[in-house]
Amino acid sequence: MKRNCLNCHFLSKSHREEDTGRELVFSLSEKERDALKIEPVGFDRGWHSLLCHMGVWDEGLSPLAIIKDETLLSQDRAYSCFFISFRKSMLFKAAIELQKRAEENRQLKASYRMTIIGLWIAGIGLLVNALIAILSAPKC
Repeated sequence: MKRNCLNCHFLSKSHREEDTGRELVFSLSEKERDALKIEPVGFDRGWHSLLCHMGVWDEGLSPLAIIKDETLLSQDRAYSCFFISFRKSMLFKAAIELQKRAEENRQLKASYRMTIIGLWIAGIGLLVNALIAILSAPKC
């Protein structure tokens, strides 16, 4: 699966109430996601506008009509964004927590890898130092 906005759990739709101005944000249903995959430019939004729930982009603030294909389909959002794969029936709060955990885990793995490399370099340095000390020791 490509890591783009169309496959991301945070792809959502919003509607602003006329009387109160309150913004209501909803997750896209599987049916809506499938329709969007088939025809991203001609997707019927009704009273809604598309947006990233994490605030990366918002169609209501800056229309995506011309660059929609690039924003939704083309851009790889793997580690440059708040990407988490779409999971049916998961709430946004849970997805945010899972995304945080995944990012922390990815950073810990990178840190662990650097620590292991550093330990190997230090161990090799100690071995070389010990060999030099043995070879340069006065012989009886």
